[in-house]
Amino acid sequence: WVLDLAGAEVEGDTRKGLQATGGVEYDEVILVNNAGTLGKMVTVDAMEPEDIRDFINTNVTNCMIVTSTFLKACPCKNVTVVNISSGLAVNPRAGFSLYSSAKALRDMYHKCIAEDLPNTRTLNYSPGPMDTDMQHDIRTQHTVTAVRDKFASLKENGTIIDPYHSAEMLALVLKDNTFTNGQFVDYRDVLKEKGIPQRPVQKA
Repeated sequence: WVLDLAGAEVEGDTRKGLQATGGVEYDEVILVNNAGTLGKMVTVDAMEPEDIRDFINTNVTNCMIVTSTFLKACPCKNVTVVNISSGLAVNPRAGFSLYSSAKALRDMYHKCIAEDLPNTRTLNYSPGPMDTDMQHDIRTQHTVTAVRDKFASLKENGTIIDPYHSAEMLALVLKDNTFTNGQFVDYRDVLKEKGIPQRPVQKA
């Protein structure tokens, strides 16, 4: 089902989505909180109040509402919640105050889920800077030249991450299921731990 995180009916839409499964019983359910936006990539003195309100509502408030509603309504007892985090949640860069703050808030929220519901597996996974439309937007629209150039260099020198490979590493982490509840795990840490080389992005 389609859920609009920028909309006003996220709680009801989440319940409708669960009801649409038709009462099917699952041995395990994984909720992946990945949806989000970059927000305005400007310095804090260039922010407008409405930019902040709208961004936090979409990327934090509604993410919390969806997750809370899902955990209350999901009949399955074996639930894992994965928050797609970012290195920017722990490493601030100019022009990313909205994005970094939202990612840090979501990380802590998911850590709190681990404390509130210890039988629910919770993971904060940072996929790394991947070759996606979002990265393209950073390279072309970010207002701080040094940051824009830094991300452009990842594309130019071939160190940008293949999103499919990062997804495979997330699947590996979930399959191993040895992470501490609420833990922050980075794609590059998984490669290092497993002795796996980074896979180059496949050219179209």
